[in-house]
Amino acid sequence: MEILTQLVNNDYLADVVFKVGQFGTLMYAHKIVITLASKVFFAQFNGQFSDGQQDSHLKPIVINDIEPPTFQEVLSYVYCRKVNLTADNMLDVYYAAKKYMLVSLQALCEDAFRRKIDDDNVLQIFRYNSRQYHFDIVNELCFSLICDNPLKFFKQDGFVELDQGALKILVERKRMNCHESQLKEAIAKWEIDNEALDLSVEPRVRLCRKLYFFGRPRYGALIDTDITLQVQSRIALYGVGIFVGVKYDTFVPGSSATVEVEINDKLVATKSVELLENLETCEIMFEKVSVDESCTMRVIVEPSCNLRHVHMFYLSEFYLADTLGSSQLTIDAADEKIDNCISYLLCQAVDSDAGED
Repeated sequence: MEILTQLVNNDYLADVVFKVGQFGTLMYAHKIVITLASKVFFAQFNGQFSDGQQDSHLKPIVINDIEPPTFQEVLSYVYCRKVNLTADNMLDVYYAAKKYMLVSLQALCEDAFRRKIDDDNVLQIFRYNSRQYHFDIVNELCFSLICDNPLKFFKQDGFVELDQGALKILVERKRMNCHESQLKEAIAKWEIDNEALDLSVEPRVRLCRKLYFFGRPRYGALIDTDITLQVQSRIALYGVGIFVGVKYDTFVPGSSATVEVEINDKLVATKSVELLENLETCEIMFEKVSVDESCTMRVIVEPSCNLRHVHMFYLSEFYLADTLGSSQLTIDAADEKIDNCISYLLCQAVDSDAGED
């Protein structure tokens, strides 16, 4: 192995010379090694191609679509099965592996995609792949992160740096944990730094699950609702449905209410809601919040000043309609309160043993 490592890109007894990349860097190889590793190299140097007939020392073989650092990794893998895959080079190495039919190197790159694409680099990798390669496996892995928690990525600088083609691909995804109005706001933000687009935004299908509360319906004086979520294993929260109905004899046309959602004393969402004469459920989606053991959720519904002696709709003696995989999600009311203005939770079990509930 040490001997082979010394031969990587070494001109000692090299009988193949490549002119690689934008600046034509000279790189060296040995036919007996590279042709045994790659069917492409074998055909290139043992068939009727001119590359196999000419002296590459006099006329180096040009490789325009791969840069020297990437080709160095390919040669390292061909000679001694060593490759250094990083988030910055794995797409380029994957392209080269596919070009030269290095199947085992392709598999290593695909494994690297799954391990190295994360929240910090997903927009950068998605942008580069959409612009340069269009690998489906990379796009799907990027979509799995972006569409799971889109509100986090909409506010990142990398979102407005997406080119038009990448943004169009993203908007065409029908399954995403956000409202179409939130996606439209993100597109409008993108258009400030780019050009105006005519993109049709259809209603989104949630990737998360809607877990309903059942209970005894009541009208009562406006209260703050504190509940504690306790789970067996980790879950993710994406939003809530909030009851915003008022008692019929207290309804005032044109009135509204402000809904605030706090999780562990942190404000995660606020929204102004028009109050109607009939009971409504206001759905609020926010950036994903992970819950490991328990968290306190507080919902505050504040009516507009033209409403007096308001009686809001809520549930008394409530319970969850179903379970969430193996997470065993349970609800405890804070301070022995049993009132709840939450209609449902948008949530997901995220541990590997919890399945896709």
